[in-house]
Amino acid sequence: MKIVDRNVKMKACRKATKISNTSEWLTTIVPSGNIVSTADELSRFFQLLLDGGVQDGVRVVPASRFLAALV
Repeated sequence: MKIVDRNVKMKACRKATKISNTSEWLTTIVPSGNIVSTADELSRFFQLLLDGGVQDGVRVVPASRFLAALV
């Protein structure tokens, strides 16, 4: 790889990193699942899915909605 090519790629990488760390990027709603959370929050969410919409013994997602989302 030529030094010029590598320099162009590094500049693009830096620009992408700068853009992706802005509050606009991190708080944009993207239907594909743009998730910004801690590992603990994410694991609790997936446990909620595994438990059919119940978390800590409390139903937080109605069963009908939960089942409709799975179809």
